[in-house]
Parts: sequence; structure tokens; C-alpha cells
Amino acid sequence: MNSLPLAIRRTGLVTSVGFDAPSTCAALRAKLTNPSETRFADSAGQWLMAHQIPFDTPWRGLERLAHAGAMAITECLADVPREEWASIPLLLSLAEPERPGRLEGLDHRLFALIETQLGVSFHAQSALIAHGRISTVLGLATARKLLYTGLAKHVVLAACDSLVHGPTLKTFDRAGRLLKTSNSNGWMPGEGSGAVLLTMPDDEAPELRCTGLGVALEQASIDSEQPLRGDGLASAIRNAMDEANRAMHEMDFRLADLSDE
Repeated sequence: MNSLPLAIRRTGLVTSVGFDAPSTCAALRAKLTNPSETRFADSAGQWLMAHQIPFDTPWRGLERLAHAGAMAITECLADVPREEWASIPLLLSLAEPERPGRLEGLDHRLFALIETQLGVSFHAQSALIAHGRISTVLGLATARKLLYTGLAKHVVLAACDSLVHGPTLKTFDRAGRLLKTSNSNGWMPGEGSGAVLLTMPDDEAPELRCTGLGVALEQASIDSEQPLRGDGLASAIRNAMDEANRAMHEMDFRLADLSDE
């Protein structure tokens, strides 16, 4: 059983359907979407659609990610006095190194750009976690170590990413993986940022807690010839349940995701 739970104090979100967590979550509950035409065309010359953040200023590349990340982090830290921000480690989740069309300078410049946007230098224990979709889970594990070893009282775990990038879209389009008029068996690209403020639990007040984490490797990727049976996901779920000392039948709410492929 995991004896090291995390308390989630506050959240921040910037998405195609909202510039903060309340509006984004309200849109998701109402099943609203906001796809828009990009400036990129597919191999047939048709404009690609994507879930883009509707910024008034047409920022591009790292600057766009930095603004999105800074907005989510600002919302996440709304209850923390600004003079205390420098004592908080920022764990920033990023795309994996092998991502097609990964932005140049992502590992070296994005963190500094976000700090510049916010006007703060975060704690020395801050780190980049460039493992793509599993970065947030690895970030939770890292935050747990920082909190329970006394290196920090608060930790911000943030993520920002965008698939609305020419080389990225070109690679996935060539592989037949994008949703478009000529391909219904695909997914629509998007972008967004999110952040959570994590602390040690407080037994004196009701709170949302993370009590179990699970990570596993799926051998049957879309590029492999192996049948997809969800073995990796099943293992990850079992690992999280074991940490939390819970069984699946005890879960009152389950959230799952599956690509359109």
C-alpha cells in the first residue's frame, strides 16, 4: 500500500474551449468542441482542422507554448502569494525526444521563456520531464519525492504541448493518421496546457488526493505487427490500484480515452 498520497490543491487549464479550468471543464461536461482551420494543408491540398487555443495574438512555436504554460501556472498558483513562487519547484512535462517535428530548443528555452512570462525564477529542484504522454505520471512521482523528503512544501506540475506544427502534421498525415475528409479513421490534432498545485495531505480538511500511480510499457504500438490487447494499460492500472490498495470494483468513477484510430 502506498503511504505517500499527494493532495491536489488547485488546477489550471488553457485549451481550445477555455482559458481556465472552470470554463474548460464546463465545456467538456457540455461536450462542446472548438475545432478551427489551421494554416496547414494535407497531402491533397485540403486545409487541416485542429483544436487550437484561440489566442488573440498569433504567437508561434515556443513563444506560443510559453504563453499557454504561463497562463495555466498562474491560475494554478492563484492562492499562493507571488513572493513565495520562487520557493516552489516547477516540474514541466514536455513532448518525448522522438516526437515527429519536435520544436527546436524545447528542452533548453521553454522553461526560461515561461519564467520570463511569469517574472519569477522557480526553485532549484525544478526539472523537465520529456517523456510525452506519461510525463505527468512521472512528474507526480517526482513531486512525491520532493514533498516527502522535505525539499519543498508545494510543487507545480505543468504540461504544455502542441501538435499543430507543420513537420509534425506532415509526418502524421503521410502515415494516414489524421482525421480529414478523406480519412475517417484518424484523430484531430490539438494543443493545450495544464497545471496542478501539489502538497502534502491535510487530514483536517476535505481534499482531492492522488493515492496511487502506475506506469507500464505497451509493446503493441500502432507501428508494430503485434495485436493490441491493452496489456500495457492493464498493467499500469494494476500498478496504480496496488499502490492505492484498491480494486477496480471500488472505483465510483472511471475515465478512459481511446484514439479514433
